[in-house]
Amino acid sequence: MVVKKCLAIVTVGILFCLAGEAYSESQDIPLSQASDDAEESASGSVSLTSSDLELVQDTSLQTVGIRFRGVNIPQSARVTKAYIQFTCDETRNLNPCDLVIQGQAADDAATFATSPRNVSSRARTAAMVNWSPPNWSRVGDAGPDQRTADLSQVIQEIVGRDGWVQGNALAIIITGTGARVAQAYGGAPAVLHLEWSVHDCVVGFAQAEGSGPEDGRTISIEVQLSPPMSASTVTVDYAVTNLTTDSRDYTPHPASGRLSFPPGTTSQAIRITPRADADPEGDEQFKVTLSNPREPVWT
Repeated sequence: MVVKKCLAIVTVGILFCLAGEAYSESQDIPLSQASDDAEESASGSVSLTSSDLELVQDTSLQTVGIRFRGVNIPQSARVTKAYIQFTCDETRNLNPCDLVIQGQAADDAATFATSPRNVSSRARTAAMVNWSPPNWSRVGDAGPDQRTADLSQVIQEIVGRDGWVQGNALAIIITGTGARVAQAYGGAPAVLHLEWSVHDCVVGFAQAEGSGPEDGRTISIEVQLSPPMSASTVTVDYAVTNLTTDSRDYTPHPASGRLSFPPGTTSQAIRITPRADADPEGDEQFKVTLSNPREPVWT
């Protein structure tokens, strides 16, 4: 009787931390629709159609809301820099101008609506940032004077929520006193600039070991990346070495190569094909090793 042997896959290095420092990424997000900036008066009425944003004194002290969609920060990331870049719409400077910036405490902020107090009624982050901008002296300026103080702690609180998912929307809520006048959605709207670093990114095997019959069918050994990168490619080398197998037992032999994980990819496979033979043998084993995880290749 002919006994078909099985090749056991013994994977080593089940988790490999990516080499080097955490990987830094960035994103600039402009407003994408008219209902993503809103002014709410002291009486609670909400306007979504203004040609400018009074930050925050108009005919009354306003609550201003700004929403940004498609935020690429994963939940596990550390926010290292964040600010909103405004563009000057008027040179009417009402001083002192002391603004308070918070985020909406929500996993995926909804766009604004004209229902009463739609901005001020939203739950807010505990984190807040004070911003006292200098005078804005020229219409169309969009430089350091029109840039908020760093909002990292506000953004971090939002993306650190249990329900946050990469790609969700976040909203910023601004209150305070005084006035600077920025362009709204119909002009040169606000842009949210974000920078973050990704930690705890690992490459590993989906299973500690596996097996397959020696009948010429390909065995796929799955390798996983977690979390996925949003804007870069990660690579890792692999090698297959003999334990009780030899060069007659599988192809390619020797087997080695490099796996690539483009943006958004979480799984790749190493493919080994056992050679079918009629030799009456027991089970044999080979070893698969991961090594040399590479710095991201930016795309």
